[in-house]
Amino acid sequence: MKPITLEMKAFGSYAEKTVVDFTRFKSGTFLITGDTGAGKTTIFDAIVFALYGTSSGDERTMEMMHCDYVSKDIDTNVRLVFEQSGKRYEVKRNLHFPKKRGTTDEYTKSSVSAVLIEPDGKTTEGANKVTDRVTEILGMNKDQFRQIVMLAQGEFKKFLKSDSDEKSVILGKLFDNSIYLRYQELIKAAADQISNERKGRQQNIRTQMEQIFVKPDGYAEEYWLSDSPGLLTNLENLIQDETKKETALGADVQTKIDKLTQLNKALGIASEQNKQLAALEQSSRTLTALEQQKDIYQKRQEALDSADKIFHTIFPARDAHQTAEKNLNDLNAHIRQLEKELNEKKTAKEAAEAVVAKDAETQKEADQLAKQINSLNDTLPVYAELDAKAKEIEARRIKLGKDEQTLTDTDTALKTLEQRLENANTESESLKGAGERKLQKQTEADRYEGMLEQLTGEHGVVKRVNHVVQLQNDLDRKTKEFADAQAELAKALSSYNNKYQRFFAGQSGLLADQLRRDLDEKGEADCPVCRTRFIRGQEEHFAHLEEGVPSQDEVDEAKKEYDAKDKNCQGIQDEVQRLEYQITLEQNEALQAAQKLFDDCSGWDVLT
Repeated sequence: MKPITLEMKAFGSYAEKTVVDFTRFKSGTFLITGDTGAGKTTIFDAIVFALYGTSSGDERTMEMMHCDYVSKDIDTNVRLVFEQSGKRYEVKRNLHFPKKRGTTDEYTKSSVSAVLIEPDGKTTEGANKVTDRVTEILGMNKDQFRQIVMLAQGEFKKFLKSDSDEKSVILGKLFDNSIYLRYQELIKAAADQISNERKGRQQNIRTQMEQIFVKPDGYAEEYWLSDSPGLLTNLENLIQDETKKETALGADVQTKIDKLTQLNKALGIASEQNKQLAALEQSSRTLTALEQQKDIYQKRQEALDSADKIFHTIFPARDAHQTAEKNLNDLNAHIRQLEKELNEKKTAKEAAEAVVAKDAETQKEADQLAKQINSLNDTLPVYAELDAKAKEIEARRIKLGKDEQTLTDTDTALKTLEQRLENANTESESLKGAGERKLQKQTEADRYEGMLEQLTGEHGVVKRVNHVVQLQNDLDRKTKEFADAQAELAKALSSYNNKYQRFFAGQSGLLADQLRRDLDEKGEADCPVCRTRFIRGQEEHFAHLEEGVPSQDEVDEAKKEYDAKDKNCQGIQDEVQRLEYQITLEQNEALQAAQKLFDDCSGWDVLT
């Protein structure tokens, strides 16, 4: 960036409009001098204010940019014309203090407006938009501009008076050496990691030597130290000596091998016999155990047989009960019909008895008339009136005979009905007893049906036991799946660590390779570390990219794969824990249900 013209008004120590024409200085280097407070630093503040809307140092605020020699009614104006990459730009910034409402000399917080005019006439307005566009044109923000282009006066004074450590901190603050410090920390961490790995491997060698290596006689103690530089040579010499001894003992070993082969044959025969004896002994123990449990299985079989017997008895009894109940209902209906007929016959009997009683008086009168007739017959052979009376009496006698027959028939029917009623009552009592026995059978059948439902129903013991077995199979499968997932997780972690270490070791080569590609594509590129700009064709000494160095994407992908496998492994572990808890819960519930049905639940291994 090359300044051309700078105009200031009411800015810093410049109350009136002041113009600085940098084109008057023909040389590329010039000196700004003056007394303290003359406004030397203000010129640099005005340049930074025009470009970025801030001062050249951190100790001056926005309000401090306004000149103290003029009223705040007068706005602060700064105009800067500058060149960048051979193109001329013009930027203006205005600092305004609005008055508080109803006052004459009190002001509110200042506001900043800005305008940027580019070579093609394009205009950008707004403080933030102008700052963003200037940052894009210059390729640096305000902090980078103050560190690289314009060094603040206070920071340089502090730098001159500081010691070496403080100068390092100040230079780091001015030139932002955080990336170098970061690499320094990474390199130190890598060195510490390598050192720790070296110590760990030395300790591993020492441990292996102590555990599996038998120190031969005739050698000094330090001959076999794990950190001895001649350890490998000493071990190779020892191996050669042992190899010679092994060759010398070869013939003897072969002889012993032949003898061992013969012994192995004999041992094989004896081993086969031992296996047969062991199998026989195991069979004997199994038979003994089964005999000991014979009573248990016998009780279970009897319970099952009883349940089966009751099961096959319930349905015939139920059918017989239904038939008896139907017969009882039919008989009750017949009884009611007989009772109705009986009542009707009783009514008829009472009417007949009334007729008979009336006819008895007529009979008495007829007997008297008969006596009179006989008497009259003796005295008066023919009397027409008496003859008529005789006919009437005869008619009544015939009617009386019929009534007596009707009464006899009624008594017979009544006795028949009474007998049938008595038989019906007897049969009813018999059926009532059968109903009570049927109710007892039904109650017992319901109890066994309930036990059968608890044993084989939807939520019965059998279903619960099968569910426990199924859960145990799921747990076995998930446990194996968890072991496989842990192995895959270990592989993913090893892959990620390997790629990360190789990526870190090849950072300088990766940065240099990206810088070369930017030069090839764009013709120019900025160093991401020191911000130095390189032009295509310029001599450069970039770091060399080693083969096989993974990219950042590859490292991120390895980390992503590791995280995914870790999440999967955790999920499987949670499922294993859930199954273990569910199995314990289901086992307890199934065992409690079984104890309600059976007095003896020994041998239910799946529920313990």
